[in-house]
Amino acid sequence: MSYSSLRRFSSPGRRVIAAAAAAALAALGALAVPAPARAAAALPGPCPAAVPVSQVTAGLAGTGYTVSSGITPEPFTARVIGVLRDGIAPGLDMIIVETDSPALRAAGGIWAGMSGSPVYTSDGRLLGAVAFGLSGAPSRIGGITPAEEMLAKFNGPWGGSVEPAYDEYAF
Repeated sequence: MSYSSLRRFSSPGRRVIAAAAAAALAALGALAVPAPARAAAALPGPCPAAVPVSQVTAGLAGTGYTVSSGITPEPFTARVIGVLRDGIAPGLDMIIVETDSPALRAAGGIWAGMSGSPVYTSDGRLLGAVAFGLSGAPSRIGGITPAEEMLAKFNGPWGGSVEPAYDEYAF
């Protein structure tokens, strides 16, 4: 690996962005596997339609799912505070949300293991995946990578793979 390639990963923040984007895409990508593989893994049906970022407004509510202990996903609520344009990277917005659940209150906020947890709107569309805690201390405010943007990359130029996230979002 060349020095210039290594420099791209020199900032811890850049590594976190690349890892969060890859984790979120991997979680969503698992929902898009062929039907026989889904049946074997007992995953839900096909990935639902994504909410266009242009339709994401303050107050939009959703339900996310994460595992805090064991293997059973538990619901949490997410209420949109706003959209931070180019908040993840140039051309990649971040949806800012306030989350809540008994597990989130017990933990003090979003924890690192929540990355990739999907969030759905009340009409069943996929808003995105939890990717960021936004403070150095416990907080229930976090960032969601929009499903529309992840799926456009995954199904388009990335050809169904999450590997390009490491290069593209490592700046």
